[in-house]
Amino acid sequence: MEDALRPVTPPQQAEADLARIKAEKLPIPAGVQTALAEHYQALLHTNDFYQYLTLFKELGQKQAQQQSRGRKINAMDTYFYQMVERALREELAVSLGESQQEAGKRLLGVLN
Repeated sequence: MEDALRPVTPPQQAEADLARIKAEKLPIPAGVQTALAEHYQALLHTNDFYQYLTLFKELGQKQAQQQSRGRKINAMDTYFYQMVERALREELAVSLGESQQEAGKRLLGVLN
């Protein structure tokens, strides 16, 4: 039987992944809701720290774009954003030995 949990990302890898995702230009996800949900689920099921960062950045950019256009943020996008943000905040806090609040600030830096 497979273990339910994977090891926490090492601090050096977490820092490198944060820097890498911040520099990357990602497309803003668009399309039919069912296809988007499948895309989001696929990234979550990788159980990979970098893929989680990718999903976080994609959804963060999409939400910023929606807000700048004066449009409402989709509930499904909000659900997946909050889910991946919580997982990343918790993992970064453990990996880097900081509070979840500090980890959350670090995550928001990825979007800017």
